[in-house]
Amino acid sequence: MKMTFAIALLLGALGTASHAQGTLWGGHPYLQRGDSPFATPNAYLLLENFEDGAFNLPGVTASTGFVMGPGPTTDSVDGDDGLVDGSGNGGFSYCAESGIEGITFVFDASVLGALPNTVGIVWTDGAPQCEIAIEAYDAEGLLISGGGSAPQGDGDLNGGTDEDRFMGVFTTVAISSIHVSATPQLGSDAPMEIDHLQLGALSPWISLGNGLAGSFDVPFLWGTGALEPDAPVTVMLSAAQPGVAGSLVIGASTLSTPFHGGVLVPSPDVIVPVVPDDSGNWAATFRWPVGASEPLTLQAWFADAGSRSGFSASNALQAGLPWAL
Repeated sequence: MKMTFAIALLLGALGTASHAQGTLWGGHPYLQRGDSPFATPNAYLLLENFEDGAFNLPGVTASTGFVMGPGPTTDSVDGDDGLVDGSGNGGFSYCAESGIEGITFVFDASVLGALPNTVGIVWTDGAPQCEIAIEAYDAEGLLISGGGSAPQGDGDLNGGTDEDRFMGVFTTVAISSIHVSATPQLGSDAPMEIDHLQLGALSPWISLGNGLAGSFDVPFLWGTGALEPDAPVTVMLSAAQPGVAGSLVIGASTLSTPFHGGVLVPSPDVIVPVVPDDSGNWAATFRWPVGASEPLTLQAWFADAGSRSGFSASNALQAGLPWAL
């Protein structure tokens, strides 16, 4: 079904009717894909395991590093060679020359179709007793959250997998990049190997930021519900100016263009009237269009005489991802 039809269905249903949070995973043992905390039935996920000998996940680039093939010093995820036997020599991994410098992975929404809100890697080798850190950055390049593991690294550079650990982050906002590094607690810097770069969403509702403060607050837009054909979903707005009519802009693509002192993120394919109640809240429940396969972007805008620009806007909300596990 064409996306224009999906938006038309959404319009009919809606016509009747700093908030980032996240979870960090650090130091979780990982020997095969099923050990990922993201490997749930409702997860949307892409995985790069380098097992074809290349780093070729479209829409993802790395600041440094190279693919290591099978060999006596390679430390791939244990199960990638078909056996969980304590050795990573038979698979492929991704290596950076300096654990301290680390690797930055950048995600391109124009290629991926949408930014993820769930990203993880498996650290497989590095300097003995090093602290592994992961940092995630939002669509505006600002640090969302970061965390580190307890010291890892057993000094075995021959592919042993007992030290392999998952590092990941799940947030309520879009992630544009992550940085992974390993700082040695003993000795000097060393190369670092990682594997199983994975990105997607544990929730298909992702905030893209770009809200514009008004006289009341920065309106916040979010959604709940599985984006499955004909399933009920709810879009909610809070912290808007009470009783002031506005517009919910819905787009099948993004513009991200300057607009009245802020950024209009969705293409204005559909515009739905919105009137917050006396508490500044608004909500509408509808059924997700059958056949919708691409993400929609939503953002609420209001005329606001008390703001600097005369307008206020909610964060942009991405509903859905173009991939699924």
